[in-house]
Amino acid sequence: MTMMMTMMMMMQVQEMEWDKKDLERQLNEMKLKFEQAERAAVEQRQVDEKKHGEEIQFLKRTNQQLKVED
Repeated sequence: MTMMMTMMMMMQVQEMEWDKKDLERQLNEMKLKFEQAERAAVEQRQVDEKKHGEEIQFLKRTNQQLKVED
């Protein structure tokens, strides 16, 4: 192998290492965004479930009051 080919291969390896590091950085950013979105979804679901439960309790109380009035 000539010196020129060896140098070119070393440059390609270096470029691939940079690409790999950039892809790893992108992967970590995507994982972080996913985790944040997942936490937000869990929190929203908890809020929705609480609101739904409160609405059910309100309707049960209203229904009970209407039964008493009859």
